[in-house]
Amino acid sequence: MNAERGVLQQPDDLKAVYNTAFDKLITAPVQAMIASDKALLDLTDSSMQLADYINDHRGKVTVAGSQIRANDAKTLAEVNALIKAHQEVMKRFQDAQRAGQRVTNGS
Repeated sequence: MNAERGVLQQPDDLKAVYNTAFDKLITAPVQAMIASDKALLDLTDSSMQLADYINDHRGKVTVAGSQIRANDAKTLAEVNALIKAHQEVMKRFQDAQRAGQRVTNGS
């Protein structure tokens, strides 16, 4: 896409306007989508790590609704670390989503 854009024969005044419009309508939304997709993949990985840990420690971990409890301090520390990491990844995903919305909504 950028290769074709680079070989366009345009007068300088039109090229400046075209480049501005292209960046606003094509480049910025694509970059926002890529960032959002990467954040979603990270969120999916984080969710899988937490789910796998809970599944692997069924005898030590209890899940009731959104509450996750552990039977011993070591397991509790490990679960809390996974939950904290998941929350951080969730925030990055939400930030990427908001940034994408700002780009596509023009705000």
